[in-house]
Amino acid sequence: MRAVTHYVYEDLLQRRARIHLGECGHCQEGRGKTRLGPVSETGIWHGPFASAGAARKAAAALGHADVRACQACSRR
Repeated sequence: MRAVTHYVYEDLLQRRARIHLGECGHCQEGRGKTRLGPVSETGIWHGPFASAGAARKAAAALGHADVRACQACSRR
């Protein structure tokens, strides 16, 4: 059984952070939808984190007022 990982996407343009499951189609284990890698002109993927709590703590530490779970991930 594969371990569940969590990632945080820091959107530099919108100044917000979203917490994702690694298997999320938006996340793809920190590669993002375009698979360009963890850093792009518009954002940065942080992680992996072993728990949702660790991902929430890391997201909060980024200092953005808008921090929440990915809507696609949280419906699972």
